[in-house]
Amino acid sequence: MLKLKEMSLKEVSSKTGTSIASLKVSVHRGIAALRKSLGNKE
Repeated sequence: MLKLKEMSLKEVSSKTGTSIASLKVSVHRGIAALRKSLGNKE
């Protein structure tokens, strides 16, 4: 939601009931997983 719908962390947090810190961790891990699956090692 955060990246796809261009929402702020605060907006996503209120809609999902997830803390902002938890959202940051999830986004970071998701992007890292995408990079790994696409072969980007940066």
